[in-house]
Amino acid sequence: MSASFASPDTQKAWVSVRKYYPPSKSLELWNDWPVKKTLKTGEVIVNIHAAALNPAAWKLMRLLPDFIAKRLYVAETSQGLL
Repeated sequence: MSASFASPDTQKAWVSVRKYYPPSKSLELWNDWPVKKTLKTGEVIVNIHAAALNPAAWKLMRLLPDFIAKRLYVAETSQGLL
């Protein structure tokens, strides 16, 4: 038996928009970040209900200049095995 799920076109994402400290000044919540539509073999889309900010990531937000950090970017992305 197979099931299908239509993913939305957009999602919420905390986006690093500027080099600044604390993270409350460098992150913005975007409600219209595009959802990846093309998946590679073995990839899945997972619905996240809660997330955290890695302590090392927010330190990099205040240290890395924009041309290295390539802002705008989603503050945290997770990868791993399911």
